[in-house]
Amino acid sequence: MSDIVLRRVTLLDVASVSATGNWYKCDYRYAPDQARTILGTMNASDAIFLEGTTDDADITVSTIVTLETTSAATFAFNLFGPWSAIRIRKTGTNGAAVVKGII
Repeated sequence: MSDIVLRRVTLLDVASVSATGNWYKCDYRYAPDQARTILGTMNASDAIFLEGTTDDADITVSTIVTLETTSAATFAFNLFGPWSAIRIRKTGTNGAAVVKGII
């Protein structure tokens, strides 16, 4: 099996009420146990959804992780799985959110 190449990307950096980020392709090489680090900040009353697909197109979108908070928060977690692409979707009544990843 080939080496997996991880890269640092800003998945979402917005100051709007709701936003959906772009799809970012993951180099997965059929390795389902590859850990990808996701971290970020969000405001109170917002929700962050990490969405993924296993088919190079957004035909089948799964919500992998949902983060909600009642106060401003920072978060970090490892994402595991054979995701071919991921994106961030933000909803809520406040503004700024930044989500970065090593994908």
